Amino acid sequence: MKNLIFALLLCASIAYAGPSDILLQEGPSSFMARANAATDGKVYSSKTNPAGLVLNNNVELALTLNLTSYDLEDIDRNPQGTIASGITRDNYKASEAKSVSQYSIGLTLPLSNKLVFGLSAFMPAEKLLSIYSQTSNESNYLHYNDRSQRPEVYLAGGYELNDHFSIGAGIYLSMKATGVIQMGVSNNDAETRSLIEAKPVLIPYIGSLYQNNGFLVGLSYRMENEPETALGFQLRQSSTSGSVNIDAESELVALYDPAQVTLGFGIQKETYESYLSLERIFWSEYKPAIIDLKGDVDTLTNGGIAENKSGFEDTWSIRLGHQFKNLFELFGGKYTHLLGLEFHQGASKDGPESIAVIDTNKWGVSTGFELGLNSLGTFIPKPVVLNFGIQYTSLKKQTFSAINKSNQTQSISAGGSILGVAGGFSIEI
Repeated sequence: MKNLIFALLLCASIAYAGPSDILLQEGPSSFMARANAATDGKVYSSKTNPAGLVLNNNVELALTLNLTSYDLEDIDRNPQGTIASGITRDNYKASEAKSVSQYSIGLTLPLSNKLVFGLSAFMPAEKLLSIYSQTSNESNYLHYNDRSQRPEVYLAGGYELNDHFSIGAGIYLSMKATGVIQMGVSNNDAETRSLIEAKPVLIPYIGSLYQNNGFLVGLSYRMENEPETALGFQLRQSSTSGSVNIDAESELVALYDPAQVTLGFGIQKETYESYLSLERIFWSEYKPAIIDLKGDVDTLTNGGIAENKSGFEDTWSIRLGHQFKNLFELFGGKYTHLLGLEFHQGASKDGPESIAVIDTNKWGVSTGFELGLNSLGTFIPKPVVLNFGIQYTSLKKQTFSAINKSNQTQSISAGGSILGVAGGFSIEI
């Protein structure tokens, strides 16, 4: 019976989902490693810098489909140790992670010659929302988990103050999860029930953009989706033997978006465009919580129930992008080629308090093309831009070690690569 109690507690010990800013999503922008995130004036700029919306004077609609394939190392703990509850290890392996498919929708809608509205939506293609939990003896990647997906929606407006300067603001629709697990235990029976609710939360973000003679400087800031999500436990034990007093509560940080600042520079000429972007991402506020037990717990176990809270460091991302514009004609349209290079600092500390969730340094390279057509015949008489791109990301192989509550030193090795492909179109309406 004691093992049953702790198995039920630990089965919901931690859940998380990293943001999608380092995956292919936004069509041609992501083919340039999103280096133009702070200076972008294209159809998905409502996500990155709403001030850039003013660069788009047309009603434009875009659709992008993307597929991400993981080739990651398994991060089994060594030594594994023994979980006090006796709960078995999950048979999930990162090396066998399924591919993740998504679709993205972008829209720009000029309301006047100075005010432009924008919408960007990123939706999982197979499941709307997934919340995965793991025990205190398991580990996974911060950004890459095929079982943690969710929708993202950005609504924003940009306003042109003068010929050179514009501002913008928007609301990011994200989610939080709250829930409760109730357990009742007697001499001859045990029952549980749980309720986990995903609730919408609105996260504001702002941006500014300066432009002059083809030179652009952009700055944007998105606030944190604060990790206040809670998962409570209610336990009633009416067993006459081995009765103990337990008060168990935990936080479930299932959906988290760190605050981030992006500074970008761009040069736009007739034959090319070049971009540089620097991002500061504040992961240090992210502390996925493990079970916190109170009461006469020592009578059930000698330790090793749970990890300390995981701690992360703020990180830098550097992105470079280049676009060769209108290189030649192909099928009656103008061909443009795009290249991108990016580096993302890992958020895990060198000596982490926990190895439940880990992150490594990452390099990425991407490339793709745009094909601008005047129309698609009588079927679509308006200008259409077709696009296709590919992205390869390499995770540096790193080893992390931490001491659990049983005073065991556990270590894991992580690394691998991710391949993404995306294709879509944009059309002026």
